[in-house]
Amino acid sequence: MKNIILFFIPLFSFTQDYSKHISRGNNQQPSGKIYGKIQDEKSRNLQFANISLLSNDSIIEGLITDEKGRFLFEEIQFGKYSMKINYVGYETKKIDQISITKDVNSINLKNIKLELTINMLEGMNLVDEKPIYENKFEKII
Repeated sequence: MKNIILFFIPLFSFTQDYSKHISRGNNQQPSGKIYGKIQDEKSRNLQFANISLLSNDSIIEGLITDEKGRFLFEEIQFGKYSMKINYVGYETKKIDQISITKDVNSINLKNIKLELTINMLEGMNLVDEKPIYENKFEKII
């Protein structure tokens, strides 16, 4: 009995793996991937930067970079895209004309550099009002 069970377990496992392979092959649409790394102008990795993948100015997919500044969009259908990158304190960057095709289905954007944003605030006036009467050691001045 033990030998029969040991015979059927690998056979059952093989049929499941084979059926997954066949179903994936029929339903899978052509796709590619886009990947790279986000850094500042001093080549420091920017973790948790927001990245949006756009098609005709509509967001297709969005993600954030990992702790090393890396990102990866997978299973992107063939077509033309643009990418918008946001990070607090840095200029927003847009990359246009990213094309995923049958011939070029993996695009490495390598190191994308973001520049610091310098926002100057207008001057402020601080006004402090002093009371007319002051109490010092039980005396009114």
